[in-house]
Amino acid sequence: MGCSGSERPPDVSANTDSGTRFPEASQRDDATTPSDAATATPMDASDTPTCRDGGKACNSQCVDTLLDPKNCGGCGLACGMGASCLLGLCMCPGSQVACGSQCADLVADPNNCGACGHNCQGGPNACAGGLCQPSIIAQTDNAQIVVTDIAVDSAFVYWTTGRTGGVWQKAFAGGVKMQLVQGLAGSETRGIVYDHVNVYWADFGVGAVGKVPLPAIGGLPSFLFGPVDAGVSGPGDVAVDVNNIYWVDQSAGTVMQEPLSGGFAIQLAAGRSNPRAIAVDAQNVYWVDYGTTQPNTGSVNMVAIGTSGAVRQLATGEDQPFDLAVDSTSVYWTVRANPGFVKKVSIAAGGTVTSLTPATKLGAPYGVAVDSQFVYWTNYDDRTVMKVALAGGAPYTLATGQNLPAAVVVDERNVYWANQGDGTIAKVAK
Repeated sequence: MGCSGSERPPDVSANTDSGTRFPEASQRDDATTPSDAATATPMDASDTPTCRDGGKACNSQCVDTLLDPKNCGGCGLACGMGASCLLGLCMCPGSQVACGSQCADLVADPNNCGACGHNCQGGPNACAGGLCQPSIIAQTDNAQIVVTDIAVDSAFVYWTTGRTGGVWQKAFAGGVKMQLVQGLAGSETRGIVYDHVNVYWADFGVGAVGKVPLPAIGGLPSFLFGPVDAGVSGPGDVAVDVNNIYWVDQSAGTVMQEPLSGGFAIQLAAGRSNPRAIAVDAQNVYWVDYGTTQPNTGSVNMVAIGTSGAVRQLATGEDQPFDLAVDSTSVYWTVRANPGFVKKVSIAAGGTVTSLTPATKLGAPYGVAVDSQFVYWTNYDDRTVMKVALAGGAPYTLATGQNLPAAVVVDERNVYWANQGDGTIAKVAK
């Protein structure tokens, strides 16, 4: 939690046995009626042939442009790989569809899985049923160890492990997992982020916010704020930028900021109702107040970096807002109900909340992440990972049958999430 495609696939079932035509073929206007054959009269080699029975002269040869895949509908109009020519139109066989200049099986093609151009970035069996198949990249020592949050960089995945405490990391390219921080007595590690120098985490159980240098840099973990510090009782999530670390304290109801270089912490907001998740951009800090046990008591909020008390509510009356992500224009969050929602609101305007999936019932949306095109989230009860365009619309399922998927993050190529039911961390191509 904290800091931070392709379109929905065509309906393969709509294709008929006669195949799917190439889009460019439907615009050809020089096709005539079918013929049994295209034949030429005897001619001198220097003459242009006169073709019979509907044939057409192409490069001094008579061809049937209604059936010839190299001259389909006209001279030189070749059909793509795997396509045939019927009545002057390039057609893909069976349920295959035209993806650019070739036919593709969206159900099983790992280069066009579920949609043209959706590459699973894996082996020949990476696509099944129109979905890229997830792969496990890390696993806890046993299924009872719950992964509470994850972060990734170009080489590693990092995670926190709930009531067992501790911070872990593992390289994507093989290797074994490494424990960066051991939990203290009573630890319950939650949020985790990194900044290319350190990994930062929140320990709700002992009331601590800490950091540890990345393994390549070396060094020992230290507490920025720990159990001995007044005002830190139950931090639940963290965010970081080049200057500061930020966290929400669920028990104290506060939003905090501290310089990475050391110094005094600033209380950005107080009296909050169970602040649950936090994110930051260049100007502001954002968080959700989960609210009380009463419905519609949650909110989405922001405050300028370095200011105290000037809280602006972007959305109110929310029912169990749980996680959030931000981009340059909007805040996105999950409503952890069943059915639940994925919503957004304008940072500049606020007030008008948009549900990105109004026609879809979601089972307990949990973590959320965003990139330049899509919003990604996990559905804890539905056991799915999904995405939708930033403007909303029909969501696309990325993974099914997961074991209580929770925290989620993205990079340029993949979506990563933690399965709390079996202690695994999985990934799938965007």
